[in-house]
Amino acid sequence: MEDKEIVSRILSKGDVGSYRLVVEKYSGLLYSKALGILKRHDMAQDIVQQTFIQAYQRLDDCHSPQLGPWLSAIAVHLSLNALYKERRMKTTGMEHMLNISDDTAYDEQKEARLLQLEQIMKELPPADNELLRLFYYKRMATADIAKKLNMSQSNVLVRIHRLRNKIRQSLQNTQ
Repeated sequence: MEDKEIVSRILSKGDVGSYRLVVEKYSGLLYSKALGILKRHDMAQDIVQQTFIQAYQRLDDCHSPQLGPWLSAIAVHLSLNALYKERRMKTTGMEHMLNISDDTAYDEQKEARLLQLEQIMKELPPADNELLRLFYYKRMATADIAKKLNMSQSNVLVRIHRLRNKIRQSLQNTQ
């Protein structure tokens, strides 16, 4: 059965069971697309599921006679978003500037460096302080910070870079 006919049956007759044919036909393609981007089997499987769910919810938006390219575009988009989120979660905090380990053991030197960092943060202008808190403590995406602070995303990135360098310099001067 052609893709266009399957979509027609689902939309006009409410034949939800026909969607199984779409899943069977395109699962392998979507899995390989997602795996190629993500390089992780578990994430690729999740993306395939999300793709089929999202596609079913927006099936009436598809005007192509073939579902493959449309489904592939959804899978690629979801994969890239997942990759971005994963990389964003791995972004190191400000502790990397302090040259301290990630272990949770109490260390007086570590505590002193953290206090230095807090003091430097307090001395920053309020706008800079807010920018760093949104990025590091609230883990907001730079696009969201840009909207919230009415700035361009590139301006947010440049300011964060400059503030990191400024803080690093201040930490070196206090040693």
